[in-house]
Amino acid sequence: MGQSGKSRHQKRARAQAQQRNLEAYAAQPHSFVFTRGRAGRSVRQLSLDLRRVVEPLTASRLQVRKKNSLKDCVAVAGPLGVTHFLILSKTDTSVYFKLMRLPGGPTLTFQVNKYTLVRDVVSSLRRHRMHEQQFAHPPLLVLNSFGPHGMHVKLMATMFQNLFPSINVHKVNLNTIKRCLLINYNPDSQELDFRHYSIKVVPVGASRGMKKLLQEKFPNMSRLQDISELLATGAGLSESEAEPDGEHNVTELPQAIAGRGNMRAQQSAVRLTEIGPRMTLQLMKIQEGVGAGNVLFHSFVHKTEEELQAILAAKEEKLRLKAQRREKQAEDVLRKRERREANKPLLLTLLAFGALGRAVLRSHSMSAAEKLRVALLVAAGVAVHASSYVPYLVLRVLNVAARQRWLARCPSFADEAQAVRALELGPYLGFQVTRGLVPLAMCIHPLLYMAVVPSLGCPACRAGRDLRDQRPGQDQPLPALASPEARPSLLLSTGPCDSDKAG
Repeated sequence: MGQSGKSRHQKRARAQAQQRNLEAYAAQPHSFVFTRGRAGRSVRQLSLDLRRVVEPLTASRLQVRKKNSLKDCVAVAGPLGVTHFLILSKTDTSVYFKLMRLPGGPTLTFQVNKYTLVRDVVSSLRRHRMHEQQFAHPPLLVLNSFGPHGMHVKLMATMFQNLFPSINVHKVNLNTIKRCLLINYNPDSQELDFRHYSIKVVPVGASRGMKKLLQEKFPNMSRLQDISELLATGAGLSESEAEPDGEHNVTELPQAIAGRGNMRAQQSAVRLTEIGPRMTLQLMKIQEGVGAGNVLFHSFVHKTEEELQAILAAKEEKLRLKAQRREKQAEDVLRKRERREANKPLLLTLLAFGALGRAVLRSHSMSAAEKLRVALLVAAGVAVHASSYVPYLVLRVLNVAARQRWLARCPSFADEAQAVRALELGPYLGFQVTRGLVPLAMCIHPLLYMAVVPSLGCPACRAGRDLRDQRPGQDQPLPALASPEARPSLLLSTGPCDSDKAG
């Protein structure tokens, strides 16, 4: 029995949905988190904790070797669709955190004033709530106090927002929000508080005993007379099992959330539990590009307008010299290539003629006249090539030397007329004329072969040369008959002679 059409449609719809999911995943921001230099054990552990924060849109098992440079990481990040680098480094004085946007920047450099690892945060909690299902989706980013405090603050907020995928508040599934990343900016100290929380939603309006029963945790009821005492007062429960809820964390759910009692349009409390890591950051500087570029902002170094103009002028001069060196290198490569291409026909001709002369001299089947004819042909070919290529090469060298002298005198010219008068047109015009005479050797070669080699000449000249070379008294070959009718007359005319000879 054949396969039904419904299953084919289901497979097609499933494949299309999978393709859409792959495209949506590729469009989301991805990141690399790693350390540079001699970071130490604690900073390396901090980088691993940061990977847990930005999961799942990061390389969880990324390994960067000491010999790998930043350019290697950038080259690998392009094909993988990585958009951000989070780099931790350590010096003798402090720990630094760099946030880079690929491929064109900018780069934000922070000083890590304080940090606490995940294991330290979890060990300080009485009850921690952290499981692997929480890291199946990116965290919810919350930015606080990023107001109108300058363009550098706005750029910081934009960089942190682009680090995580955007959320559509009308279509978001609340079951995918299991974590929260809070970044708070303090305008007075200009520091950032980096906090990572786990989100838990519980229903409100029920006693502690009812919550226990909903969670399938049965308390000790040996001291109770009736079940109503448990539901009414929550007797037998410790005070640490109850968390104070109020207006600050109670909200009405727009959709049902996984968990007992979290129904749509019902009151529930949102509780946060810190799971680490914890950092206190301070912005140091903002640079263009990836790790290198103009400093757009610096917290401690402030330059005047004149100093900025001088720095920009120095950088422009450096870029100009670099472009000039590249242009000169390109010209040198082109000139060397033209020189090789120009010398190649002459060298190949000399090599071919040399091999031909050697073969002729070692040949024992050729007469002296034939060897002399071949030697004449070789000498004529070399002379033709030398007469066309030698002037071209000499005048080309003279033209290049004249151009270099003119370029050396270029800064001293007062105006364009003086520069035009200083041009040496003789070597240039001679070079252009000889440049057109170079292909002349190829045109003369066929005529040279026809004049020297008899087998390449015209038929009439070859027949006349054969008649002149024939010795007197030698039997002449019979001319070719034009038609079969001439053969009988020829036989009749030769018959008597044969009979006389026979008689």
